Amino acid sequence: MDLLREAQDRSVSVGSLCGQALALATRAGNEELRAFCDAELNGYSGPASELPPYRLVETFGSLAQLNMAYIGFAGEPTLAMQEMTRDTKTFKKMEYPVGQAITTLEAWQAPVKGLAHFTMPASVVMPDHVASGKIDGNVNVNFYGHADFR
Repeated sequence: MDLLREAQDRSVSVGSLCGQALALATRAGNEELRAFCDAELNGYSGPASELPPYRLVETFGSLAQLNMAYIGFAGEPTLAMQEMTRDTKTFKKMEYPVGQAITTLEAWQAPVKGLAHFTMPASVVMPDHVASGKIDGNVNVNFYGHADFR
């Protein structure tokens, strides 16, 4: 079967595999697989508590942006992740719910291979701090994590 062969080929996108699996599930009348593929392709719309466990990704959040050109990192994401683990004043370790469509995740191009970086407004991720006036809601919070989606 082509789907099994393609699933072993790292050059084939997960989005493409999900699309093929969705067509197969629809033809076979497998509602559970169809719903899973649909959620992966279109994103999860429910609360974070309803996400599959693999959609809760370990990240480090910070108001500071990481400088990967810093010579101590040597462009290595592992060294950057070690620094974020060590520097608990600047980087807060947290699980981030990733409910976006798999094609959106695949489109995120990590400037450094193996390290994902994205931002969210403080008003979304720190509403209590914004409400109390501790931080401007328009400030972006930086998130970093491993970028291996396959």
